[in-house]
Amino acid sequence: MIGRRIVADSPSFPPHYRRNVEAYLAQKQSIDRTYPKGRFVGIHDGRIVADAATLDELLAALRALGLDPRMTLTVQSGDDYPRPNGLIFWGHRV
Repeated sequence: MIGRRIVADSPSFPPHYRRNVEAYLAQKQSIDRTYPKGRFVGIHDGRIVADAATLDELLAALRALGLDPRMTLTVQSGDDYPRPNGLIFWGHRV
């Protein structure tokens, strides 16, 4: 598995991921209204930068924008994460 599920309040949680989680939590309702259920959405530097039908397509879109997927929070529209510890961060090691 490329991504790891990590606990958002972990002491090793990097500031850029915290910013992306905060952006996701603030925009979750809008994401769910705007994007079809199950669509992958990438949040980078606190803002939505790409969306795609599949994870591979999202990763390709991020790379095409010159963004590092490891610095991006990936969520799926319509998914309910009870806490941010269900979110996926690419390449992060706790």
